Amino acid sequence: MKRAEELLKEQAAEAAGKNGQPASASNLIVFDLPEFHAQNFPAREPLVVLSRNAKTAVFTTGSINQIFAWRGVGKTMMALALGGAMAKGEPFLCWNASRRAKVLYVDGEMPCAQLQERTRALIGETEPEFFRILPFASQTGDIQPLCTAAGRKAIENVLGDCEVLFLDSISTLGQFATNDEEEWLHFLRWLNDLRRRGLCVVFLHHAGKSGMQRGHSRSEDMLDVSIKLTRDENEEADWLKASMEYDKFRASRSGIRSLVVEYKEGQWYHKLKDADKLKLLEEYTCLHPTASARTIANDLPELGSHVTVGKLLKKLPRYQEDRERGAI
Repeated sequence: MKRAEELLKEQAAEAAGKNGQPASASNLIVFDLPEFHAQNFPAREPLVVLSRNAKTAVFTTGSINQIFAWRGVGKTMMALALGGAMAKGEPFLCWNASRRAKVLYVDGEMPCAQLQERTRALIGETEPEFFRILPFASQTGDIQPLCTAAGRKAIENVLGDCEVLFLDSISTLGQFATNDEEEWLHFLRWLNDLRRRGLCVVFLHHAGKSGMQRGHSRSEDMLDVSIKLTRDENEEADWLKASMEYDKFRASRSGIRSLVVEYKEGQWYHKLKDADKLKLLEEYTCLHPTASARTIANDLPELGSHVTVGKLLKKLPRYQEDRERGAI
């Protein structure tokens, strides 16, 4: 039996007709269920997995992903560091890159000198062609925004053998009203075309005043992963410090946890939020009620040292009481 992608290409070519027009509704591809089950659809390859659970893929080939935050929280710094880790095949935060992947980072926000400073600090050096940058600030010609067919085609023309595409950000590169449903549909249709080609797309977006992503909810429909960064307004810091939550995660959530992430003095740090630590500790102690703090710290290093685990054990009864009365 033919591979599914070959069958789809053949049927699409037949449906296109002599003038190369798109397939009409009468030429839509429909599978009988046994036939569908017999197809050999190519599996999506994990590019980034969880450090503690390699079976949980976070970013894969053929996926559409989002990182969003209020301005100034640190989404660009996080995206650059993530892209660099993917290009080098290295770990980053709670993630491990499965292998080196070729990255194209399209920036529409920063002056080139500042972008250069950040890439030197956050990424360092990579092998040639594994991390390419397209900064809009360095272009001399008239660059069309991604809300136009010409703008989208221009990006396609420089993709080459790119496997991961970062778009930073929708507001500057897209230049469309993000509450306009029709504009989002055009943009998402393009992202879906890129996904069908096997690309992993990560776009950056701004949060609105409500704390959720700015604009129409249509933008969430096709996402595989949506990551939200927020800053605790009650906690002042002279460095990047933010809460990282998975606002949407389409695949298995095994091992997925909210984190506090920091970038301080040239180093990235991450830790579980106290509530997530207590939840994890509760699950563990239910299975191992007599385990000591040292044993727990050894089995669950994400909780911290045995001293920290001892403090969490003291907080656990209050956490359970609060949960039972609906306070958390």
